Amino acid sequence: MPDEIKYEVLNVPLRGRNLAASRTPRLQPSVPEEFSDMLSNEVSHGTWTVDPTNGEPLHATGASIEQHLELTLKTRPHWLMPAVLEDEAEACWLSGNLTAQGQRFEQIKKFANGSHAAALVLFEEEAARFNTKPGSTKPGTKPGDDANKSADKKSEGNLTNPWSRDFRGDEATREARIASICKQGTKLAKALAKAAGTTVFKPLRKNDA
Repeated sequence: MPDEIKYEVLNVPLRGRNLAASRTPRLQPSVPEEFSDMLSNEVSHGTWTVDPTNGEPLHATGASIEQHLELTLKTRPHWLMPAVLEDEAEACWLSGNLTAQGQRFEQIKKFANGSHAAALVLFEEEAARFNTKPGSTKPGTKPGDDANKSADKKSEGNLTNPWSRDFRGDEATREARIASICKQGTKLAKALAKAAGTTVFKPLRKNDA
């Protein structure tokens, strides 16, 4: 089991890179590698561990890789793709127009500093995001509906954090999970408790004031 946990932690940079590359709305072309390097540095400093209940990577703040990316974006708005490019992407891929696709490719190529190879990758990824592909005359579909719905849901970190009042599970499950996390060390337990707005010895309940 320890070997499996270690392996999953080492996968954090790659998973973060793939997540950044496929995110909607899109990020700048350089961001996936930059975010991956950031995660690699965090892994080397012991900032990441594994949630004992589901085997998923867990940041010291209690965030998943996806949540960590979104929090990082709040302090790095320059990582986001310019809104005008997003608007033009929608106009292109929802039309099924081949001429518009050609013009779109040139826009992306210019954005990618003239690199044909980089532009091609971004072009194909963008088409896939609209559920279509380059050269198809079938209009794509607008992405983001599921993302908008999920934005209204409670943070998964709170639902799985046994110190949070939003924890999804009964008291027996909560106590068992707290005991399991504490066995991994006080650093992770304190970080999760802090993320929930409390201390290790005072997990919050839904009826708490």
